[in-house]
Amino acid sequence: MTLLWLLLSFAILYQWATYYLVERFRRFELETPAPFKPDYAVSHLKTIHGRQPRSETNWRSYIDQDYRGEQEVVFTVGRVGDASAELAREIATKDPRVKVIEGDASGNGANPKVASMIQGWPHCTLPYILSTDSDMHAPPNYMDKIMAGFEDPKVGMVTCLYCIQRVNSPALAMEALSVLDFSTSVLVARAIEGMSFGLGANMAFRRDVLESIGAFDVLGDYLAEDYQLGNRITKAGWKVKLAGMVVEDVLPGMKLKEYLLHQLRWMRTYRISRPGGHFSFIVTQGALWATLILLFQGWTWQSALAMWLWWGTRIKATLHNWKVFGAVEAEKWIPWLVLKDYFYLCLWVCSLVGDQVRWGPRLLKLYPDGRMKVLKRFDV
Repeated sequence: MTLLWLLLSFAILYQWATYYLVERFRRFELETPAPFKPDYAVSHLKTIHGRQPRSETNWRSYIDQDYRGEQEVVFTVGRVGDASAELAREIATKDPRVKVIEGDASGNGANPKVASMIQGWPHCTLPYILSTDSDMHAPPNYMDKIMAGFEDPKVGMVTCLYCIQRVNSPALAMEALSVLDFSTSVLVARAIEGMSFGLGANMAFRRDVLESIGAFDVLGDYLAEDYQLGNRITKAGWKVKLAGMVVEDVLPGMKLKEYLLHQLRWMRTYRISRPGGHFSFIVTQGALWATLILLFQGWTWQSALAMWLWWGTRIKATLHNWKVFGAVEAEKWIPWLVLKDYFYLCLWVCSLVGDQVRWGPRLLKLYPDGRMKVLKRFDV
């Protein structure tokens, strides 16, 4: 029983650590403007797929930035006939900086996002490369903040946190809370060991550094390309910097099955990419330790205290962190945190075994080195 209380105490301290680090991030990074107005010439490689109600708004949030430097935008569509291509071409007709590269990129690797990046990469001509995902919405100071990271000549890659700020269903609420936990864990990892990985939704590179590690071309069969890029860059002697901002991840909705499959895929990826962090995850899960105290002791004042201490701390820290990261109606959706945490424990156990994940209409086999192979394609 003493061990359970020690583990619960550690989990509670971890929650307060995230609260402190997020508050520090807000005060000294998030609310601080870029130290100067950068003018680096940037090729923006944007992988796009599908068309959502806010697609044009999301994409234009990057394109229409008030940025001093030269920019070109390369929309890359990895599937012929994808609904995103028409919208991208409409944007290109009004903006000479925009190119649209469309084709069947499936031959470039098992990872469809990287395959599309490989297709678009040769059309990027400028000395800095920015890679962003289709469903991200950038804040007005995005370009200044992410490119200012290259003021340090030892920085080879700049990345940033992201958060689902708008929620419209219980499953999306749990996805948003899972993304939030991941983003706060990045701040913890940075405080302990520094940054040695990227966050795939937003990554900027020095072109020569990217080319020196083989660029995207060598990553077509890797599931966690963002981890691979950051890890290879740090091993080559360069730094990875976390920019002081949060980008909004805009999702139209999510079903429970989609949430569970996505998180299981992410956890199995994390187990392979960062096994130490994956296995230590369980120590931070106070819901487990408080529940075990309740099961072993029954409903006593000690077990009630354990549950009160855990959920009181957990909810307070999560609400604070989510609001700092821009959440809308956080109080409305926070009750789903309890179910999400218990789902997460079950998913973590499932992630300890197995080497297959579902990604969209495909079943993939994962290998210990982080590569993957398509086993089966499903009709959609």
